[in-house]
Amino acid sequence: MTTEEIDQITQKLSGTSGIYDSGICEEHGISNEELEELMVDAGYERCSECEWWCETSELVDDESEPCPCDSCRPKPID
Repeated sequence: MTTEEIDQITQKLSGTSGIYDSGICEEHGISNEELEELMVDAGYERCSECEWWCETSELVDDESEPCPCDSCRPKPID
């Protein structure tokens, strides 16, 4: 798979809940496992709470500990 194809896939899936996963797999002739691996290698993972694709850097806190995405993190009370 070319870099351009990988970029197109990550752009399409970033910020989605996986609604396009099956179509992407079918279009590119890859399995769900291969898609997951491709996304991880490209720097994307699923949020542990909402399962949306996010950049891996968004899924760690200030202490480099795994955490949910910004949308799922508890908001501080002012």
